[in-house]
This record gives sequence, structure tokens and C-alpha cells, in this order.
Amino acid sequence: MNPLHLFFQPRRFFNNEKLFGAKNIPALAAICYSLARVLNRVDRQLTQADMGGRNSQADMMSELALFDSWLDFWPFILLIAAIGSPLIWWIGGWWYSLRIRWSDVPERDGRKARVVYVYSALIESVPVILVAVIHSFVYANYYESWVSDSLWEALLLVFPFWALVVSYIGVRTVFPVTIWKARLWFLIVPCLLYTVGLVLLIVAVELIGNGIFPTT
Repeated sequence: MNPLHLFFQPRRFFNNEKLFGAKNIPALAAICYSLARVLNRVDRQLTQADMGGRNSQADMMSELALFDSWLDFWPFILLIAAIGSPLIWWIGGWWYSLRIRWSDVPERDGRKARVVYVYSALIESVPVILVAVIHSFVYANYYESWVSDSLWEALLLVFPFWALVVSYIGVRTVFPVTIWKARLWFLIVPCLLYTVGLVLLIVAVELIGNGIFPTT
């Protein structure tokens, strides 16, 4: 299994039957996805605190001392990711499998659905993790990396959309889905939800940045 195929030749990647026989690699992929989601959750909390003003920032920083040091930050985040990965596998995989069912695949393989799910999620997870690791060597702590202006942040917005495409290709490659239904549940609906959430976040940040909504 060539990991580059996942990013650049997903149909070839998911055509490999060995993909579904591996036991430990899908679990590792679930942990990576869980880790990326935890990192994104931390970013959202910092954004909410920033939108809430200086007092909110101060309260959050005092409660989360792990922002002071990467040595405190990474063990805590990795622990949370490990705890959350079974939920990713079972609950997230169940929802993914259900959408496959809605795409006219009644006799679906639940494990195959979960494998496609967690591998597709690596498209958006790996860049998030790589940026956080690189920032560990550049900035003193996570908070400094978050407040810095970085081109990486804009680039990371692209990967969730590509992850949706890879997920759709994976589903079509592995399961005999009805094409228009697969497009609806794995491309159109997720893309709309992600776009709406992203636009709302950008608008909120811009309004507060322009002082339209005072934070104190």
C-alpha cells in the first residue's frame, strides 16, 4: 500500500484488497483522524475565546496550562485522541456505513466501510498533524503558533474538500453504489455543510475584527 496513492491515485489505492486485511493500520488511521479533530477543536475553542475578548482568553489560558509548553500539550492531546479513536471507528463508521446504505448498498460490509472512512479522513488529518508538528519546532507553545499568521492555515482549508472527493471515489470503488445517490451523500451534502460552516466562521471573525460586534 503506497500512501501517496491515497492522495493522488485514490481509485488505485482502494482497489488494493490488502487494504482491508490489515488490522493495525486502520486503527492508526482512526487515531490520526481523532488527533486532527482534537487539534481542530482546540483551534475552535481559541477562536471562540478570541471572539469573546481578553477576559475570555485569560480565563481559558489559566484553565489550560498545557498551552504553555509543547511537552505538556502533546501528551494530553495524544491521550484524548487515543480515547476518542474508538468513537471515530464505531460511531463515525456507523454513520458512514449508513450513507452507503442510502446509496443503495443493502448488503454492505461494515468493516470495509469503516476502513474506507478512516483512510479517506487521512487526507485532511495528515496535513493538520504535520503543521502542528512543524510548529512544535518553530514556536514556543501551541498558543504562539495559533496567533501567528501562517500560509499553512489557508492551505489546510483545501484538504477537507479533497478528502470528500477521495471518500466518494473510495465508496464508488469498493461498493456497488447508485452514482447519483453516492454523489448526494458523499459529495454534495458534506460539501454544503462544510462550506456553510466555513463561511459563517469567516463572517463572524470579520465582523468582530471590524468592531461590528464588540467583544467586551
